Amino acid sequence: MEERERIIRLWFAMWLEQKDLGIDEIFTEDVTYTESWGPDPILKGVWL
Repeated sequence: MEERERIIRLWFAMWLEQKDLGIDEIFTEDVTYTESWGPDPILKGVWL
């Protein structure tokens, strides 16, 4: 559990500081990162 919390804290620190503080420790090379700003209005009410 300590390792999991360390990784979460690292992720939030990078997000808050807008710096790469060790993203390679969290994700593999082939990861796809996508930000979500909430549901897409076009798909509102549609569940896939």
